[in-house]
Amino acid sequence: MHNKYRMSGHAYSGFHGTFSFLSKNPEIGRTLLTQHGLPIPAEILDKLAEFVRDHGHKFGGPRGGTWRSKLSQRLGGVHIGGGAGDVLVKRLLIEVPRYMREKELL
Repeated sequence: MHNKYRMSGHAYSGFHGTFSFLSKNPEIGRTLLTQHGLPIPAEILDKLAEFVRDHGHKFGGPRGGTWRSKLSQRLGGVHIGGGAGDVLVKRLLIEVPRYMREKELL
C-alpha cells in the first residue's frame, strides 16, 4: 500500500487501530476468525464505531491525519458521505484476527 493511491496512511492507522480494537475485544476477534469474507456483522461494526469515536484520534498515518479522519460516520469517523478507509478497515477486520492468531495473540 505504500504510496499507492495515497492509501499508506489509511493502511497504517487502519492496521494499528484494528489491532488495538481486537486486542481490547478478543471475543470479537475470535468471532471474526469464523468469517470468510465480507460483510462484517452490524453489531461488530457498531462496537468498532464506538471504539473509533473514543480512540480513533490516537492512531495516525505516516503523513498526518488520524484514523477517525479517514473513516465514515458509520465507523465512528467524521466523513458524512463515506470514508476512504472504510473498505480497508472492513478487510482488516477479516485479516488482522488471522495475523493475531498466527502470532498467538488471540
